[in-house]
Amino acid sequence: MMDVEFTVEDNVLYILQCRVGKRTGIAALKIATDLVEKNKLITPRDAVAKYVNVEHIEQVIHPTFRRPVFTPLGGIDTWNVLAEGLAASPGCASGRIAFTSADAIQMQKLGQQVILVREETSAEDVGGMHASEGFLAARGGMTSHAAVVGRGWGKPCVAGTKSMHFVNQEYHVIHHDKLEGSRPIVERSVVFEEYPDVSFKKGDFISIDGARGEVIEGEKELEPLGTAVKDNKALMTFMDWVDDIQSETHVYANCDTEKEIRFAMETFGAKGVGLCRTEHMFLASPDRVRCVRQLFLAKDEDARAKALADMEPILQHDFSNLLHAVGHENSITIRLLDPPVHEFLPKNEELDDPEILEEITNYCGVSEETLRSKISKLRETNPMLGNRGCRLGISQPEITAMTTRTLTHAYYDAHEKSGIQPVIKIMVPLVATVSEYLQQVHIIDREMHAAYLARLHTLRFAKQHFEKRLSKEREYELDYHPFKVGCMLETPRSCLIAKDLISIEDVSEENFALKASFFSLGTNDLTQMTFGYSRDDSSFFQAYERETVALVDPFEILDWDGVGRLIKIALDEITDTKASATRRLAEVSACGEHAAEPKSIEFFVRNAVDGVACSAFRVLGARLAVAKAQIQVEDEQEQDV
Repeated sequence: MMDVEFTVEDNVLYILQCRVGKRTGIAALKIATDLVEKNKLITPRDAVAKYVNVEHIEQVIHPTFRRPVFTPLGGIDTWNVLAEGLAASPGCASGRIAFTSADAIQMQKLGQQVILVREETSAEDVGGMHASEGFLAARGGMTSHAAVVGRGWGKPCVAGTKSMHFVNQEYHVIHHDKLEGSRPIVERSVVFEEYPDVSFKKGDFISIDGARGEVIEGEKELEPLGTAVKDNKALMTFMDWVDDIQSETHVYANCDTEKEIRFAMETFGAKGVGLCRTEHMFLASPDRVRCVRQLFLAKDEDARAKALADMEPILQHDFSNLLHAVGHENSITIRLLDPPVHEFLPKNEELDDPEILEEITNYCGVSEETLRSKISKLRETNPMLGNRGCRLGISQPEITAMTTRTLTHAYYDAHEKSGIQPVIKIMVPLVATVSEYLQQVHIIDREMHAAYLARLHTLRFAKQHFEKRLSKEREYELDYHPFKVGCMLETPRSCLIAKDLISIEDVSEENFALKASFFSLGTNDLTQMTFGYSRDDSSFFQAYERETVALVDPFEILDWDGVGRLIKIALDEITDTKASATRRLAEVSACGEHAAEPKSIEFFVRNAVDGVACSAFRVLGARLAVAKAQIQVEDEQEQDV
């Protein structure tokens, strides 16, 4: 469809300008399906290749604003864009400003729609984020906490809003009894560099567009979202055509809860779970945060052991729910604890609040002096390259052991109750050497086998789950088949030693191989370490774009020339070229935000990566991007013949 401007002068037609016509996601789907089904003008393959793009799909499943229109008096509706940040999670939302999670929760209980506005979010903000329509953060990039949570929950987020500044104004309220004196009150507000004379306080209306990265003044009207995803006939028909394009690259979801898994698989068509982040379980509620802090800040080993014991039944219950949601023979990849230690520690504002400080010292069982000393020792100058991932598992091996133990028992619980056997993969993060991987995999193997022996003779199986699979002459006995174990390729060195990781000759006591059986490309960290850019603070990129030093943010679109070359080296390392048909010696998938970006997905399809795993609400778009890339590759191959 073209938008054409023309004029006629002296009976001569002049074309002044033409451009591709804009259309909404609903319109794009309607046009594509009508051209195929009603008019027979194009094929379903043409519709997938040319008529609907990923942005159209995201419009259909996320709310958008009704944009400014001309009024009868010739003016336009007021539409003040206060600031622009990173378009971190698509969708639009309007609501009243809340600066803390507690305020967001309280305001939501009063029936108000809320936008949570923070310098940056963390695990402690989860309750307030649940209560909010969307998030606005001054700091953070495309892989920041606010961005990842927003995409996972389908809520809009604008992050890295550098021109937004927080202002704290303190004034004193005089008590009616002068002997009581006065008490200080701090009122917080935000101002934007484009409008320095206007401040926005708690309760003021503000709007965010997570697809454009815009912060807009006031409350804005949303376009009707349309029917639910599965009831949208045009969308479902189109996605059937998408699935008819066969590719070696399948789409999985990043999920951390039972609800997310069911939504991703049943509504959006994910093949399974490509990444489950255990840290989100550890930090899912204030009570769990307390247990984790006790683990790192406990006064002695007994207190640490108690903190782990308190966490164990909680995680086992979580894992059991996850496995039931995944279902029989579907796969789920569980990543061991990955974040740096500082994400689990109390923040400075908590330590500055006497009541909160007293609460922390009480449940950690240490004095204030000891607490501050422990926190100081655990803080790191460069935490993203510090004690995290497998390094944390090596320095705190009991965490790896407990996580494996709870997951294994959860598997047997699910197997016993409903007969399901999900395909479980345990993934070791941030590996850079074979010895790091082996240290962790020995712990994993030991705990898996110990759990099997503990449950072997105590499992009770309901007959209805197994009578179709078993002969009536024998009792059901569960054989020991350990989970698949692999690692992330997210450090440059891991890409260079991929062959060594699949060539490990060590075996367990039960004679099972300990070599890596799969890999996941952690492109967020791999980009960070390859470029030397911070993934959480790339504010300098505005200058790069202005000076045309770089036109594309490598955290948004995969860098084919540098990061992509490292990935190709890893893929070549684990490819058997001696066989009659070239084959990979281990499965390879990609997780992270590149796994939902069309140009990045094209790279993965061209290099026959087995799967991409993205946030649940990006699964539909990723499925379309895979199909488009596959069509492009096949068309190029036909031209070469």
